[in-house]
Amino acid sequence: RLHHFGLLCAIYTHEDGGTDRDTFLEGITQEGTGIWRVFARSWLTGDPELRLCPSATRPLPGNPLPWGGTFHCFTMGAVAPKAPEKNYVTGHGSYGINTWTYPLVVGQSEFRSWASCDVRGASRIPAIFDCATQEGAISHLDSPPEYEYALAPEWPYPYRVWSVCMNRHSEAINMLFLDWSARRVGLKELWTFKWRPEFNTSGPWTKAGGVLPDDWPEWMRR
Repeated sequence: RLHHFGLLCAIYTHEDGGTDRDTFLEGITQEGTGIWRVFARSWLTGDPELRLCPSATRPLPGNPLPWGGTFHCFTMGAVAPKAPEKNYVTGHGSYGINTWTYPLVVGQSEFRSWASCDVRGASRIPAIFDCATQEGAISHLDSPPEYEYALAPEWPYPYRVWSVCMNRHSEAINMLFLDWSARRVGLKELWTFKWRPEFNTSGPWTKAGGVLPDDWPEWMRR
């Protein structure tokens, strides 16, 4: 399904000759608009299953929640307990978009986001992937989750590593990159990708940064 997603992304970002659609955004506003919202409202209206990883098609039991888990999808449109003002697209999903492809309002953050797919090293920049939330990313300083099948203990701020680093596909997740190629990636690889322009790909959780096998949680050591 991510290969199909990649084809749609390539079409969207390069239509009109690449003049004004080579970026992900329809305009940088206070709310912002990312590719995920665009696709959910247009391309995916006729094929809602495309938003769902086959291994995570059912939401968590109980009231609809804007987060899922390793084998559960999230509900877009559900009201987040600590963010009732947000209005997401209604539907279910178990793929998320890289938070750093969303617009950042000037002065809102010290970090830059990716504004276009036409960048160097696009094959190492995450775009859409298995995720327990509608958007997600990690920091190079983030420690891996302690538990293999952890669920959100509270409203998950988008950058929480648990929503991305999960054992959904036998010690791996599936990922679509900014060059619109898709492949299976091992969980330890997540710390080697360029999630945002300033991301340190030689951080403390990489071999280049000195991580040792015993530094990983027991469930990730193999």
